[in-house]
Amino acid sequence: MGATRAWGGYCLTTDNVCVNWAQVVVTSDNTTWLNELRKVGTPLSSVPAVDSTRSGLYFDGYAPRTFNHEPISGLVMYWLKGSNQNCGLSNVAMSDPAPLAGEANAYITSTNPWTGVGSGWTKCWVSV
Repeated sequence: MGATRAWGGYCLTTDNVCVNWAQVVVTSDNTTWLNELRKVGTPLSSVPAVDSTRSGLYFDGYAPRTFNHEPISGLVMYWLKGSNQNCGLSNVAMSDPAPLAGEANAYITSTNPWTGVGSGWTKCWVSV
């Protein structure tokens, strides 16, 4: 789906509203990404915000990255309201506590049905 930028990423909704892993508002032009998504379906117009700092559907293509020791294109991140919510997918990722030699940005299947939680929110990282 095109080149990705280090520490960058793109919103995957037509309203182009999302935050990244650091809860920073993403301002990247997502036109190319949306055009690629339209080849396989209809992109969502928006997703509900959890609060003022957690919103959107975000693709992070920072490379190189692995999931269960296999190279992946990136991760999709979204937020759910409520703590300890089930992300609803089997490929929910968490940081690998014991990456293999040479693996930077290594992720494994989460030991919980979520990636991270806080007061009133759940963060979901999904391998793509």
